[in-house]
Amino acid sequence: MRVVFSGHRIDERGRQFERFPPRCKAAVQQAIRTALQQVVANSESEVSGIASLASGGDILFHEACADLGVTSTIYLPLPAPDFIRQSVLSGGVRWVWRAMKLLRTHEIRNASELDARVPGSGESGPAVFERANIWMLDDNESADAPVMVLALWDGVTSGQLPGGTWQMVDLARSRGIPVQILDMNALRNRA
Repeated sequence: MRVVFSGHRIDERGRQFERFPPRCKAAVQQAIRTALQQVVANSESEVSGIASLASGGDILFHEACADLGVTSTIYLPLPAPDFIRQSVLSGGVRWVWRAMKLLRTHEIRNASELDARVPGSGESGPAVFERANIWMLDDNESADAPVMVLALWDGVTSGQLPGGTWQMVDLARSRGIPVQILDMNALRNRA
């Protein structure tokens, strides 16, 4: 079983509306770990994880995989330094440190592996994250193991940028890929 993870980043200081405030980190960490444990317990095949490396959900997912002995692969839509600047640094220096540790210990796939025939290749801005969602699913659907999506999501679809968790959930559902939602609203309300 290949578990493709998509989830919210930790909120930047001063974010107008809370989505994943830092106070929820422990609850999210436990929810991801519990979901992975259930997948491992119920899977008839070896479980592996796939996610990007943004602060918040992605990093917590890779750490939970490591804690449970599940191999996980990091998929980066941008070169590592650019990605860290754009999707990790705003969470704070501790998230950068955690990301750097994972980059040293995990297999890394980079969007530079894509060629010009892939829609969106060479684009920048939000399109690179949209392309990364498609790439993670395409790359893993072609494998011999079943695929599912585990999503840390608040359920919001309107007003979101391309390439977000909402898009991964929508894309997976449109392909008939099973999706398990970790409800960020419920986790936030419990914290």
